[in-house]
Amino acid sequence: MKRKNMEGVTPYTCLNALRLGGTETRASALVMGLGNLVHRQFIKGALFLLTEIAYIWFMIQYGFYNLQMLVTLGSVEQEEVWNEELQVYLYTQGDQSVLLLLYGIATILISLIMFWIWRGTLKSAYQAECLAKEGRHINNFIEDIRTLFDENIHRLLMGPPHLLHHSPDYSAFDLYDLHGIYQL
Repeated sequence: MKRKNMEGVTPYTCLNALRLGGTETRASALVMGLGNLVHRQFIKGALFLLTEIAYIWFMIQYGFYNLQMLVTLGSVEQEEVWNEELQVYLYTQGDQSVLLLLYGIATILISLIMFWIWRGTLKSAYQAECLAKEGRHINNFIEDIRTLFDENIHRLLMGPPHLLHHSPDYSAFDLYDLHGIYQL
């Protein structure tokens, strides 16, 4: 079945970046921002690279532990210990399962956001590569910010509701009451 050419559909997708992209675009899948740096989008490439470094640091420092603890919600129970000197029972601190659950879910959410940013890296690198091959102008960081507030304002404003819409717990109708008034 042949797809119709619809308005708003872009050829700059992750699959096209991995299938049709050059070496620097494919390498952006591992070293985020590399494709942007090669195509002289230094600020954007550096931001992608710094994001990847921060995510790797977070996962090494906290993330893997948070995910490991999410499975068991802790293994140390609170214990009652008799203190001879004070003649009372003292309680030792156990693992706080609610916090472990919270940190584990937050780590999953951060990982999903990182996946979304990774997709943006591939699309951006592939777009820069295609524009360079066609001899067209490649936007710098300031021009990208200007288009975000002008031509792509819908992406800026509809990003959070779009993420909520794809959440399994919410639908577009859940955000509006019977009179069509937006509510949270």
